[in-house]
Amino acid sequence: MKIPFKRETFAQEMKPKISGNNLSLEYDNLESTLFTVGVNVSKIINLAQYELLCDAYSSAENASEKNATAIDYLQRAMLHFCLYEHTIFFSLPASVTMESQ
Repeated sequence: MKIPFKRETFAQEMKPKISGNNLSLEYDNLESTLFTVGVNVSKIINLAQYELLCDAYSSAENASEKNATAIDYLQRAMLHFCLYEHTIFFSLPASVTMESQ
């Protein structure tokens, strides 16, 4: 499964795309969920279109305005879906730790 994200620049590129969340984005913490979201999204927009956008992101083709806009929308949707999947972890009170359970 491909995903339209780069580990090296993930936090810097994606933080502005997550509206209303002040998070330190670490690719390694979200990687498995991003792949799960990729599978789900590829079923919604169809696998061929999804892979075209992922390939365009990974190549120089994303320079076109049409591809850049579509990739931006795809990334935003995937990031928000990913954060939705992690909402329970964000909503735990700061005082809750593994030791206190």
